[in-house]
Formats: sequence, structure tokens, C-alpha cells
Amino acid sequence: MNIRDFEKNISEVILQRGWDYFQTDRVTSLEQEDAITYVAFVEGTDLYSVTVTLDGAENIEHSNCDCPYDAGPFCKHEVAVFFAIRDLYEESTTVTQFKSTTNHKDIRNTLSSQSKDKLVEFILGLTDSYPEIRQKINLQFSGDTKSETLIHCRRLIHTYLDRHSDQSGFIGYHQVDEALTGAEMVLNKANTLVEEEEFSTALVVYFTILQEIVPTLDYCDDSDGFMSGLINETLDSISVLSHKAQVHPEINILELFEKTFSEAQKDIYSTWNNEWQLSLLETCALLAPTSSERSKLDHYLNQISKSSQDKYYEDEIALLRHQLLDEDNPKLAAEYLQQNIHRPDFRRMAINSALEAEDYSTAEKLALDGESHDARFRGLVSDWKKMRYETYKKSGQLEKQRTLAKELVLGNSIEHYKELKAAYPTDQWPEVYSEVIQMLEQKQSRIYTEVLLAEEDMPRLMKYLSKHKYQVTDYYRHLLPDYKEEVTVIMTELILEKATDAGNRSHYRKICSLIRKLRKIADRDAVEAIVNKLKKRYPQRPAFQDELSKIRY
Repeated sequence: MNIRDFEKNISEVILQRGWDYFQTDRVTSLEQEDAITYVAFVEGTDLYSVTVTLDGAENIEHSNCDCPYDAGPFCKHEVAVFFAIRDLYEESTTVTQFKSTTNHKDIRNTLSSQSKDKLVEFILGLTDSYPEIRQKINLQFSGDTKSETLIHCRRLIHTYLDRHSDQSGFIGYHQVDEALTGAEMVLNKANTLVEEEEFSTALVVYFTILQEIVPTLDYCDDSDGFMSGLINETLDSISVLSHKAQVHPEINILELFEKTFSEAQKDIYSTWNNEWQLSLLETCALLAPTSSERSKLDHYLNQISKSSQDKYYEDEIALLRHQLLDEDNPKLAAEYLQQNIHRPDFRRMAINSALEAEDYSTAEKLALDGESHDARFRGLVSDWKKMRYETYKKSGQLEKQRTLAKELVLGNSIEHYKELKAAYPTDQWPEVYSEVIQMLEQKQSRIYTEVLLAEEDMPRLMKYLSKHKYQVTDYYRHLLPDYKEEVTVIMTELILEKATDAGNRSHYRKICSLIRKLRKIADRDAVEAIVNKLKKRYPQRPAFQDELSKIRY
């Protein structure tokens, strides 16, 4: 990943958050330790340290941040630093400091030399100017009761929500990320409580986050999904808590179940997003300690299923009910499965069960019934055909296996192309291939070129690219050196066509990138000729002329 174009390797949400941090000067310090290493400090929930190492080609070899984020390869603090480093590069400067601040070690030394009373007075002064600091101190250090902890959590969340909302209470698109700072602090606090095995307190802190943030969706622009992302992260943390609590026999699991079950029944979840309520109910199923609690949960699931008009939600509830039944009464669970065989996940379970029992006739019938029942849904029909194929393969029904494999290949399944080939002796395959490839060509199948490459059928691939020249950059390497002249012609035509429609520097750079690819294939004279042709054809495009002048023959 290169520092010049790292954006294409970062998720959109994290990229936007990092850009916002960079734009709002949250990168408070950036220092170059040596020729390849940068160390930065970024203001977030805390002041975080980011270290980035580049190689000689400006590729990011290593990046690390000491924040707690672990949901992806890079956090927003790292991305903000990437932008800052690139900004230095683009300014072509050798300056080794981006925005100089006092070094962390110097600050530590300064603070260590002060008396306790002086430090306390200093911090008290900060709390007068910055209420959120007072809230964070209360959250972090006070020896609270559970109720006091929740009060501090709510206040901290609201301090940031209120600060970043307008006079009407609305939180705009560009303010949402910062408005969540308090909630992120509280989430970190809850995660710490889990590590300390304070499961009961951690659970109600998680619920506090949900109770405050879910209703906020009514008065904010969450187009980038920051708020919903935090809600999902909180729900994931609740699931982690429930798994960890299971291995501690001294923990009151019934208490955790009752609290979660009560929370799951609140209207805010079913009103906004059924999946959030479902996540809490799945946690309830995991926590339910006895058949009595499972029965209570099943009764509630049955009630909400009857009132739901969301098919996906109904299917998920049915799966959860089956899980509960299977815990206490496998026979009843089997009957329930048959009653819900029209639901795709239940049919999959039934087919897999039949295959495990080597009951191939039942597996075949279930798959065929699925194809008929779900005929309107192409994806499901494909799933049932694939399961039927497995039935034929495992039961040794070779002719049925071949016929269905061919059908699946014509339905764009590249993996079944390999299966089809393996089902024929080597001497019979050329005839079968000839038939299949012609049918794929007629259907304009999206796996047509994949099959050509697998078979090393370069004449057909060359013919295909002559009609689809925009794909030449994807396949030209496979055609060299045998089709060097033909590839050169196609790529030259493509460059000239793209130049006709180009209208800005970004387009011109892409065209020049194509020319550089052509340079690896064609003779120097051919490359020079097309560059000169473009310069002569578009004299009124100075940006294009500039990009063309950068090409070396």
C-alpha cells in the first residue's frame, strides 16, 4: 500500500473518519524519527501515538496505533497520519516536524516535577473550562456505585452530543463522529469492566450506550453510519461479554439473562432496526440458564413473530426458536424443522442432515422441492441445485452429476466447471469443452474468460478481446509473446478512444498509465508514435500535454 494512493485499501467509513481528523487538525504532532519512520500523536478519545514505517518506494511497510480499535487493519488515527505524511511529501519538503508540540517525555518530566496539590489545582482548573474532562475523570477514577457509574456515563455521552448539535438539537453530517466521542469513552469503560470480570456493571453500561444513542438517530445525519456502527460495536461487545461470562461459574448468569431479556423488549430496538433487537435476543438464548428461561424466551419470540411483517426477521426468529427447542427437546426441534421447511435455512439444515445420514433420496427430494418452491428466487434455486449436485456426487450418480454440473456452469458457476472437467476422462473432455464454451459464448457468460484462461484457449481469448478491447489490460499478459502485435493494436485503439472522451487531468493520467503499459509490450517507435499523435491531435489540452511529456520511452 503506497502512501500516495492508500485510499483504495481503506474502508470508506474509516477513510472518512481519518480525513475528518486530518482536516480538523487532530494530528497534533508528526515527527520523522529516521529516513523511513514517522511518529505522530493524534487527538481522539485520548491522545494516541501512531508509528508509520515506509520503504524506499513510499510503500507503507508497518503502521501501529495504541488506541483500542481492533475491528479492521487500520484505525481512523492511522489514516489521519497517512494523510499528514502524504501532505508533507506533496509539499516536497524535508521538514521533519508537521505541527510541533511538546514531546510526551518532556510533558511527563514537567508533570512529575510538580507537587500533588499543584497538579490537583491545575486539573480542577481544566475541569472548569472543559466539562468533558470532569466527566471523564468521574468515569475513570471515582469509586462509584453502579447507579453513580450510569449517571456519569449518561452525562459524558450527553456532553458531547449536546456540544456538537445545533440550536434545534440536530447533529449534522460533519459533527456526528465528534458527537460520539463521549459514547466511545463509555464503551471503552465498559470493555475495561468486562476485562475486570465486572460483567453485571459492564452490561448495564452497554445498555446505557444503546439507550442514549439509538434515539439520537432521529435527530442526526448518520449518512456515513458512524452512529449505527457504534451501536453494532456495542452489541458485539455484549455478545463477547455473554460468552466470557459462561466460563465463570460464580457469575449470576440468570441476572444477566433477565437484564438482557428486559432490554431486548424495549420499543427503541424494534422501531429502529429489528436486527438490533435480534442481536439482544440471540444473547438471551446464549445466556438462558434453564429450560424455564428458554421457555419464557420462546414464548416471547412466538409473539413477536406473529406480529412481524418482515420475512427475514421471521426467518431469524424461527432459527432462534429451533435452537432453543433443540436444547431441551431434540424430537420437538425436529418436528419444528419440518414445519418450517419452507424457510431456506431450515431446508439447508434438513438437506445437510440427510447427507450426513447418507439418505440421498431424501436429500435429492428436499433440494428439488426447494427449486420448485423458490423458483422466483434465482439465488436460492442455484443453492438448491448445488446441494443436489453434492447429493449426486456423494451417492455416485455420475450421469446426473455431469448433467447438473453442466447446468451450473451455464449458470456462471466457475467452481462447477472444474467439477465438470473432473467428471470426464481426459480423452472425452475436448468434445465436452467445445460444446460448453460455445454455449457460454452465446450466453455472454461472465465466466467465459475465466474458462478460456483455465483451458489456455488463447485464440478464443484474442478473438474475444478484439470485440471487448476495454478488457485488454486485464488479460494482455496471458497473450504475450505469441500475440504481441495483436495486443499492441488493440491497446493503441483503446488509448485513442479514451483520449477522445477524456476531459480532465485524472483522465489524462489514466491514459498515460495505459501508454506505460503499452511501453512494456510494444517497440519504442510504436510508443513514441502514439504519444506524438496525441500531442498533435490535442494541442489545446495543456494538462494532457503535460502528462504526455512525463512519459519516458
